[in-house]
Amino acid sequence: MPKKKKKTAEKAVRPGKGITAGELENLIPRLHKAIEQNSGNLTIDCSRVTRVDPPGLAVVVGANNSCLDLGGKVVLTNVGEKIADMFHLLGLEQQIEIHSKIPPKSKGATS
Repeated sequence: MPKKKKKTAEKAVRPGKGITAGELENLIPRLHKAIEQNSGNLTIDCSRVTRVDPPGLAVVVGANNSCLDLGGKVVLTNVGEKIADMFHLLGLEQQIEIHSKIPPKSKGATS
């Protein structure tokens, strides 16, 4: 009888205060490892993240593309208001699943 592969719970990658150029050297290998271990799915716990710069944003989008190629997806959890607003304004919430701490202002904003 063949052994069943033991399914392990998906473990989130938890960056420090920023997904920025200065953090990427340490973050990118962790993202690749998580994608590989979780069959193309990636959860990024953004509870400590207060800033994302263009290179960091490019890495998140690239990770999403890698996940999609493997039939998975990227999920950002515990996303702060400013970061959630940025993803919303760029239209990225249509590609990347975002779970905010608080809904972004721009979604319900009225003029």
